[in-house]
Amino acid sequence: DATRTLGIVDGVSIYQVVVNVTVNAGVTLTIEPGVTVKKSNTSSARTIYVSGTLSASGVTFGGGDYYAETFRVYAQSGGRLDLTGCAMTGVTIQVSYQAGSTGTVLGSKMHKLLIDSGASVLAVDNDLSLGSVQASGNSSAVINLANNWWGTTIPATIESKIYHHA
Repeated sequence: DATRTLGIVDGVSIYQVVVNVTVNAGVTLTIEPGVTVKKSNTSSARTIYVSGTLSASGVTFGGGDYYAETFRVYAQSGGRLDLTGCAMTGVTIQVSYQAGSTGTVLGSKMHKLLIDSGASVLAVDNDLSLGSVQASGNSSAVINLANNWWGTTIPATIESKIYHHA
């Protein structure tokens, strides 16, 4: 079966990632509202690689040590990552859209959002007030980041949170 769902089972809502995980091409992983996905306390940095489709709504990523937890979700070329109303709860939690990936980030709280200019991503209504966005790829490309909350309406302060073509 190419479809999997992570939900609350018998009152348990926390899924610990103890090894790197790959959502393969042709596979869809849906994470339901109320679920927390975090790395195991005993493991080093962990990554969910998305070559298929990962759809999460109302999910918390992280939940361990706010400063020390290193956790990443990478949409790889050909992968689709859709996040709606999600919260990235640690400063070292990254969401990355690599060239050739697609997806949406809607109404989520992000700390580190990385977008390659070769990705097709709609990112609106997000809280980026405690984070930053790193744009990479073609330096003449435009990545639309309008209609997000940056913690301010001052253009220079917003600009300081965006790292261009790093």
